[in-house]
Amino acid sequence: MENETHVIIKDSNKKYHSDKSYIGSSSLKLYKESPLHYKFHKVESTPALEFGSLYHTFVLEPELFEKEYFVFDDAEICEQLVNGAFMDDKGKQILAKSPRATNIYKEWYGNQMALSNGRKLVGITELAMIKEMKNTLFSHPYARYLLTGGVSELSHYATLNGVNVKIRPDHMFEKKKICVDLKTAKTAKHEDFPRDAYDRGYHISAALYSDVLEQIYSPGEPWTFFFVVQEKVFPYAFNIFKSSPQFMSIGQYEYEILLEQHKYCLENNDYRGYQVFADNKFGIHGLEIPAYLVKELTFYNEYNK
Repeated sequence: MENETHVIIKDSNKKYHSDKSYIGSSSLKLYKESPLHYKFHKVESTPALEFGSLYHTFVLEPELFEKEYFVFDDAEICEQLVNGAFMDDKGKQILAKSPRATNIYKEWYGNQMALSNGRKLVGITELAMIKEMKNTLFSHPYARYLLTGGVSELSHYATLNGVNVKIRPDHMFEKKKICVDLKTAKTAKHEDFPRDAYDRGYHISAALYSDVLEQIYSPGEPWTFFFVVQEKVFPYAFNIFKSSPQFMSIGQYEYEILLEQHKYCLENNDYRGYQVFADNKFGIHGLEIPAYLVKELTFYNEYNK
């Protein structure tokens, strides 16, 4: 690992992801698909990503929650409109079957949007859910320990193996050399998550983050990487995983190869598709039937004789 320069800054999540002069682990993993997939990848917001940002802010940066989110609750105004709590200009009671279609609701909604002042909206049901998720997490002393007391969402820009890289740990403890990644998942079972972690390239992220943090803060003293993984359905069970030497070594092996590929593509402006995985200059792959698909072909003709 080559140590050249680095920058540590508390910038916004948006600014961090928009800086394309450095590559993060999520983008680096795209090279496993192909360099072409990396070049033309576009990050699109999804409900899952939006929920992840909300969850991380509420759990790790509660002081920023009210600055970035506005709690939107129209249950009361809708109930009032349905039950006739308002009168029209002629003094007649308004009984709205479709309350959100009324002018009263639209005016109320406009006032709420003005109050939100551009902040992201979070529904009351969603808020109750993340509150319960956090309460479940923090009821466990070691989960609470791993997610409080350190520094959250601190961006690091560095040069690793001659490539500009960036990392943004969910939570970290500089003196204890601990890095924590907070995840939501369909299942946090210890039998299931390891496969999910490998499929999603979490080993690559863990190794890259740990090596960059070691390079910046503690040369020669490795960091320990934890995953805190919580399910998104009641009762919001969670698990804590400590990355093993095997997990980290496979991640390091893969990220170093991917960094070399990224470096080559940058220097040569050459972003090939699947041809890059062929073992010949023509980009041709041999076509074979996988052995596990080949079945014995047997006929039984004796039954009708």
